[in-house]
Parts: sequence; C-alpha cells; structure tokens
Amino acid sequence: MSHIATDSLTSLHQIRKQLLYPEKHRHHVQGGILKILSITIRNSQSHIFFYKLKSHTGSAGNECADALTKHQACHGNSLPAVTTIRTAGPGGNPSLILAG
Repeated sequence: MSHIATDSLTSLHQIRKQLLYPEKHRHHVQGGILKILSITIRNSQSHIFFYKLKSHTGSAGNECADALTKHQACHGNSLPAVTTIRTAGPGGNPSLILAG
C-alpha cells in the first residue's frame, strides 16, 4: 500500500483526469509525466492512496519537496525532473510527497 500526498489540488485533478480520460491529455504540457504516472498507477500491485495536504503547514516531507522544487526552479536542470522523498506516512507506511 502506498500513500501519495501533495499540496497541489490541481495535480490530483490532472492525475484523475489522465486516469479517466487519457485522450484529453494527448497535447497537455505535462502529458508525458501524466502518462507515466497513470501507467505506474495501473500497473501497481498494491493500492495507492492520494491525499491533499495544506501548503506550508510544517509537514517535513512537504517542506523538503517545496525546497527541492524551488532549488530546481532557480538552478535549471541540476536536479532530475522527478524527485521522490520518502517519509513515514499514516500508519508508518512510506509516503511519496510531491511538490506542487
């Protein structure tokens, strides 16, 4: 079981839209990453739970993800396009925090 949390409600909507209506994202600016995410979700052997976090509330993983996003925005491609951060999620399970 995986828990994925983000402070970006738009990201959650786009992932959902990609899963339900993939044809609508053929020309989306982030269509490539959305396609990769949907394939990963569909091929997952375990359940994946998505959560919306409030922004800038002191969540360690979210603050770290925000810092990585800011660094990448300031320094171009010095970091990989997809950065994963693992923290203890609900029930002690690993969580992936995505910066919005």
